[in-house]
Amino acid sequence: MLNAVHLTEPVNLDGHVDEAAWDAVPTIHFIQQIPQYGQPSTERSDIFLAYDDQYLYMAGRMYLSDSSLYRATTYKRDALEGSTDYFGFVIDSYNDNENGLAFFTTPTGLRWDGTVSNDALDFETSIGIDWNTYWDVATKRTPYGWSAEMRIPWSSLRFQEHNGEAIKKPLYLTPYALGGVQQTSLLNSDETAYRTNTDPKIEAGLDLKYSLTSNLTLDLTANTDFAQVEVDDQQVNLTRFNLFFPEKRQFFLERASIFDFQFEDDNRLFYSRRIGINDGDPVRIYGGARVQGRIEGHDLGFLTMQTAAPADSLQSENFSVLRCGGRRSTPTATSVFMATNRTDFDGASTRPTASTPRFGPTQDDYLAAKWAQSHGDGWRTSPSPSIPPAYSELASAASTALPTSFTYTHAGRDWNVGHGL
Repeated sequence: MLNAVHLTEPVNLDGHVDEAAWDAVPTIHFIQQIPQYGQPSTERSDIFLAYDDQYLYMAGRMYLSDSSLYRATTYKRDALEGSTDYFGFVIDSYNDNENGLAFFTTPTGLRWDGTVSNDALDFETSIGIDWNTYWDVATKRTPYGWSAEMRIPWSSLRFQEHNGEAIKKPLYLTPYALGGVQQTSLLNSDETAYRTNTDPKIEAGLDLKYSLTSNLTLDLTANTDFAQVEVDDQQVNLTRFNLFFPEKRQFFLERASIFDFQFEDDNRLFYSRRIGINDGDPVRIYGGARVQGRIEGHDLGFLTMQTAAPADSLQSENFSVLRCGGRRSTPTATSVFMATNRTDFDGASTRPTASTPRFGPTQDDYLAAKWAQSHGDGWRTSPSPSIPPAYSELASAASTALPTSFTYTHAGRDWNVGHGL
């Protein structure tokens, strides 16, 4: 565990790490993870961790014995390159040994921020690099190597409340306005002249983020626009199965793992890209609300969004999801409940619900059972648990001398995933 020191003097965020404030902060030295775990690092690094009333600071002086060891290849945000140096940290702000927020930079000063969930058991699903938040960093190349200063606002982190302590409640407003004019020239009926039609277009919308408590956040959106969202990476599909594209829209990304209820083979009860996208084409989102965070050690997430009618329907649709649950008496004992609903104005709906208990003394020794039940119109269903409209999974693992694992899944003939995957 590292202890941060309260700063008594200001820090000028310029990447030099030469302010008098850093002289009062104890130096932290790196040790190796690989190839020799626990041994001192072969290249010297002086690390400083501090805070004040507004920010958490981390700074470092990275010494290089040979200038040819300097590695800086890109300025792109969230770039993950194996040929560049990285400096940063992961903070477990909930102190639950399960979730974390990561902040990293390189000698070029790029910002890499991401989320860690499910104790980082699976890099593909537990590390989210598309989440972005508010923070600053500055770096400098120096005669001895390079240096960096990072500054993260407390409002960009989420914490457990402790003894009702006072907390900051920042409010972020992000308005947008789009305008344009389209002109079309067509021949008149006599084909003697052109007739010009002018079609002006103006759109406006608003996103709002507000911290209800130190660990509970409200997001509101009206006439949502995602024009600034990073495009998907191109993929070639040579199978009969649909490709999985990660969510990149910021409205859905903070603590997205709360809404993740996943079965074997990447089957998800809720897939946020069903909202506002239909067969790859955008569908207007009129607005919605999202609440996520943690209450007394239990994750809580609620989302509701209203969209325009997709191309193959004349009805506006509502997408809603509720998820709650958390760890119990042992580090790996969990109990989760999740419900989703997709309804149009005619009342046609799909309402899968699911729950899972998981027990075990360690992450590698457990027994888990998952059950999801469909409720809705247009197929055979039952208000009580039954096999035809259900999806079930039983899994276990043991870290014995010969590690073993077992997974069994079953999808009923009337199972309907609603707006999942």
